[in-house]
Amino acid sequence: MSEITKIGNLTPRSRGVNLIAKVVEKPEPRVVSSQYDRSEHKISEALIADDSGAITLVLWDDNIDKVLEGDFIKVTNGFVKVFR
Repeated sequence: MSEITKIGNLTPRSRGVNLIAKVVEKPEPRVVSSQYDRSEHKISEALIADDSGAITLVLWDDNIDKVLEGDFIKVTNGFVKVFR
């Protein structure tokens, strides 16, 4: 695996991110419509953190059930997207 990035070092242009973080909070999923084909999807905006900071990780559909509060997760080849 490539270099592990700390959350505190992420920028709005970060791409190809590999990090390890703890799931601090995972709210109940909500339903949204895709802007591309108007299909419905479930999302949960989980708060993840490491020793350098915290960030929101958006979990989609089947990935929501793979993550629990308190879990340590590894994100591979992730990216940052600024929304609102």
